[in-house]
Amino acid sequence: MTENVFTENQSVLFQEPVNAETDVAINPIEEEILTLVNEYRLEIGATALLFSDVAYQEANKHTRYMISKGTLSHDNFSSRATIINNNVPIELAAENVARDFKTATDVLHSWLESTHHKKTIESNFTHSAISVQQNAKGMMYFTQIFYKR
Repeated sequence: MTENVFTENQSVLFQEPVNAETDVAINPIEEEILTLVNEYRLEIGATALLFSDVAYQEANKHTRYMISKGTLSHDNFSSRATIINNNVPIELAAENVARDFKTATDVLHSWLESTHHKKTIESNFTHSAISVQQNAKGMMYFTQIFYKR
């Protein structure tokens, strides 16, 4: 049996925002997770998160990094947050990571069962993006980046 693994979220504050976002296409499971996260947020009275191209690019880079290391991490989160901040005006950024879940529902339920991940999902963020990629053995890795503009 495979063990589901995840780590605590990370967050960074910003005060000096800059530029704008670009266009990127997302895959179906990534879209499904964002939809499920937004449905949950709306149920609790929070606003829906808007998709962010720049966060998606950084989430993809980090997911590839975790796959290359074979482990979950928040390594270099400050660098990802800084890159986002250099492209869009943000005040706060955070991320959730996971691996070894088969469906969008499974990963969301796992995050909601974790106090830290749930807090991130429920927080006053305005934008998000999710990267889901498989390693060579078919294990799925997830990175969701959130930020507030």
